[in-house]
Amino acid sequence: MKKVFINLTSICLFLLMAYPYAKAQVIVNPAIISNFDGGGRILYAQGETAQNPAIGFTGAGGGSLNDGGGGNGIFRPAANTMAFATSDAERMRISSGGAVGIGTGNNTPSQRLQVSGGNLLLDYSTGGGVGNLFFGGVTTSSQNGLRLSFFNSAGTGFKNGFIDVRTAGGTAQDGLIFRVDGTIGGTERMRICANGNVGINTPAPTTKLHLSTAASNDGIRVTQTGTSAATLSLLASGAGAKNWAFHSTGPGNVQGAGHLLFWDWTANAERMRIDNVGNVGIGLTANPGTYRLYVGGSGYYSGGLFVASDRRFKSDIRTLDGALATVTRLRGVQYQYRQSEFAERNFPGGKTDGYVAQELREVLPELVQEGPDGYLAVNYLGVIPVLTEAVKELKTEKDEEIEALETRIAEQDKQIEALEARLARLEAALDRSAAPAAPLQIQMSNQPNPFSGTTMINCTIPETVRAAELVVTDMSGREITRRTVTDRGQISADLNLSGAPAGTYVCTLRADGKAAGSLKIVQNGN
Repeated sequence: MKKVFINLTSICLFLLMAYPYAKAQVIVNPAIISNFDGGGRILYAQGETAQNPAIGFTGAGGGSLNDGGGGNGIFRPAANTMAFATSDAERMRISSGGAVGIGTGNNTPSQRLQVSGGNLLLDYSTGGGVGNLFFGGVTTSSQNGLRLSFFNSAGTGFKNGFIDVRTAGGTAQDGLIFRVDGTIGGTERMRICANGNVGINTPAPTTKLHLSTAASNDGIRVTQTGTSAATLSLLASGAGAKNWAFHSTGPGNVQGAGHLLFWDWTANAERMRIDNVGNVGIGLTANPGTYRLYVGGSGYYSGGLFVASDRRFKSDIRTLDGALATVTRLRGVQYQYRQSEFAERNFPGGKTDGYVAQELREVLPELVQEGPDGYLAVNYLGVIPVLTEAVKELKTEKDEEIEALETRIAEQDKQIEALEARLARLEAALDRSAAPAAPLQIQMSNQPNPFSGTTMINCTIPETVRAAELVVTDMSGREITRRTVTDRGQISADLNLSGAPAGTYVCTLRADGKAAGSLKIVQNGN
C-alpha cells in the first residue's frame, strides 16, 4: 500500500474554530491509513456516496472513522460546499457562494461570516501585533459608511442594535451612530459627530454633549454608590475663571445627608445650599434652620419684595389698637455688627439702623423669632403696620386739637366782631354829639426844589390822623406815585421820582382819606 503524507499543521488550523453542533459525514472503506510510531493516522475514503468524498484524521490508537473512535475530518456535505468536523460533528462550513459559517451545523450561512452559538474573541497582542476588526460597506442604500448589526431573529421581545459610521454628507453631523430598536432599521439613540459633539436622542447635537428628551422626569442621572455625595462638576479655564460643583450629599458627608450644595472648587468653599427640607441658605456654612431663605449678608432687589397678603388668606382681621403708645416704647438704635466674632454669618460692615431684638420682643413679641441656634431675628416688615396705625392715631389727635383750636378762634372772632360793632356804634354816637371838626390845613415844603430824582417832603401830621399818605400827580391829574406815611408829628419823608420825566408835579398829603395840604415840586430829570 502506498503511503500519503499531508501537512497536518495547515489542516489543523481550520479545525481550531470547531464547536459541537451537527454530526459529520461518516467515512467508510476503502481507506488509506498511514501509521507510524508517535504519529497520526490519515484515512481516505469515498464517503457514503461517490458525490461526498471525505478526508478523516484520528490520533494514535484512536481507532478509525468507522468505529466512532474519532470523527475528525474535512468533507463535502453538498455540491461545491466544504465542511469541517471534530468529534463526529460539523463545526464550520464554506458554502458554494463563499459564505463561512461557524457553529451553524448543516445549515448554509446567510452572511459572509456567520458565527452561531458562541462568541468571537479578538485578543490583544503583547508582541506589537494588532487585534482590530475592519468593516466596510454602506449603512443604507443612500449613505456611504459602515453598519455593524446585532440582530436576534429567533427570539421575541429582544431589541436589535446597529452601529453605523456615516460618511456620506461630509457635514458636522457625520460620525458614529448608535441605533437600538425592535425593528430592522433601528431608531437612533446616540451619535458622536465628526466635530466631537455627542448627541443623545438627537441627530444634530449643537454642543459637546446634547441630550434631547420629551419624557417626564427624564434627563441626566449621577448615582453615588457610596455615602459621600453625587457630584456634577463644571470646570472653566482662563483668568478669573472658577470651578464649580453641585453635590447631592449622602449620610457619610460632613455637611449631612439630603442637601444640594453649590460648591466653589476654586476657593474650596460652600456658597449656597438647599437643605433636606427645601430651605435655602446663601453665604452660610450651616443649614438655614427653620427659615425658608437664610441670607448671610446683604440683599438687593431691583423690583419689589412682595408678601402674601390677600384678604382671602386671612381670618380674625382687626385694626391695631394703641399703636401710638406701642411706638413710643420702641427704641431705634444705630449699631455695627461684630463681624470678626461671627465671620460665618457674613454680616455687613459699617453703621446700621434698626432695633435690638431683645428690646423689641418686650413690646412686639410676635415680630421676634428665635432660631434653632438660639439667636433672635426681627421681622422688620411687621413693624410697618404698627407705624402706620401710630401715624393715623397721631393725626387723629392733632386733627382734634386743631378742630378745637379752630372752634376757639371762631368764637374769639365772633367776640371781636361784636366788640368792633359796639366800638363803631360808640364812635358814631360821639361823632353825632361832637361839633364838626375843621378841615386839616397842613403846610408842606420840600428840599431841594427843583430836584433830580429824590426830594425830602417836610410837614407836621397830627397824632389824631389815623392814615396818611403822599400822592404825586402830574399837572393833568394823572397819578405818578404814592407813599404811606406812618410817623406823626414833624416828619421828613423822602420822595423818589427818579423814574419820572423832568417837569412840574403836585404832591398832596391825604389824611384819613382827605386832602390836608399840597405843593408843587419840580423834577429836573436824572
